[in-house]
Amino acid sequence: VSTAPFTWSPATSLNDHSDDETVVDACHLDLINPSNGFSLLTGENLRSAIKMSGDSVECIFINGSVSNEQGPSISAEDITSAITMCKASAVCIGLTECNLSASVLDAIASCPNLRGLIIEHCKVIIDGDNTPTDSNMAKIIRSCPHLRWCLVKSRVFGEASWCALAEKGACPDLEVLWIESRASAIREVPSFRRTETGFCLEDTVRLILREREGTLKIHKILPNHRTLISKFDDVETLSGQKRPLPSQTHMI
Repeated sequence: VSTAPFTWSPATSLNDHSDDETVVDACHLDLINPSNGFSLLTGENLRSAIKMSGDSVECIFINGSVSNEQGPSISAEDITSAITMCKASAVCIGLTECNLSASVLDAIASCPNLRGLIIEHCKVIIDGDNTPTDSNMAKIIRSCPHLRWCLVKSRVFGEASWCALAEKGACPDLEVLWIESRASAIREVPSFRRTETGFCLEDTVRLILREREGTLKIHKILPNHRTLISKFDDVETLSGQKRPLPSQTHMI
């Protein structure tokens, strides 16, 4: 199997902003123990970094290291409190290998100025009413109208989230949409079942992409285990069969 790497190189990197106190970067090699690969990040020092910032924190990046055999040193409660501390000023939140709870997603939804969101390789915490669901993700879409790029690789982005994104006025400035949601629970939902939009889930996704052709610059969508819709290589596959691009597809 041959793959081609894709690299986006911005004009500046986080190293260029090392003195920028509006950025709290907890995705850094200095926070990894070189002897065993375990994370040194704790909720206490994360909150301390936010408190010590001379300016309002706008960007927060957290690597919770849930893949560590010894378990992460930062909990979902720690992440919730950290986001809540800077909710009024936060414009960019990145969560990688973090514990994900309903309270974490609700904290993100409380950031009215959010423009960028990354949720990647996170662990869904099963904890009764605090278990994150699709409705929590939908709340983010409805509460963060300035969202410009959204990368979510988690089952928490499902039908309710797509229906929220299909609502008139939802995230009008969205330019990057990368969603991978292939959880086993989604496989139990028939692809032909109609959502509240009046279309099945796959055609709801196509409808959203068609209506955003003028503003959406990059999209890669895996709404379930069998469908790929990508603007990178102009391809859409459904059950392994290539289909026309969304702009060429007639809605069912």
